[in-house]
Amino acid sequence: ERLKRRIRNMERGIKELKDIIEEKKNAEEELRIERARRIDLEQRRRVELERAVEEMYVDAEEGSDNIIV
Repeated sequence: ERLKRRIRNMERGIKELKDIIEEKKNAEEELRIERARRIDLEQRRRVELERAVEEMYVDAEEGSDNIIV
């Protein structure tokens, strides 16, 4: 009877460990997705900023009055 109880406790412990491992995998995947989104957003902002700066230079070369300093 004691042996059966120990086995059940071990099985329960194994199941809990498997659940913890699964939660960890899910959390890591969510973290990877969030990092990818953040990097993508930063890259898009950088591209937008570069375009704005290029437009500023073009406006300056053309003598445009649209430049705000």
